[in-house]
Amino acid sequence: PHLGGRLGDLMRASCWWRNVSLLGDLEDDTSYWFSNGVAKMVGNGHMTSFWFDHWLGGAPLRTLFQRLFLVSA
Repeated sequence: PHLGGRLGDLMRASCWWRNVSLLGDLEDDTSYWFSNGVAKMVGNGHMTSFWFDHWLGGAPLRTLFQRLFLVSA
């Protein structure tokens, strides 16, 4: 997949996300236009979890926004 995910993740993704992830050309830097525009590295980038780390208050986002977390998985 062009956005750096695992193939299994792409298979389970929505039709919209699969189409977005396939934009561009593997041989061309334009393949990364989407992830370059929306991805930001926090800390070292390897130990950061959007849903499981504590971002706001004393709870992870998966706890604060349970319905959104469920539909995102």
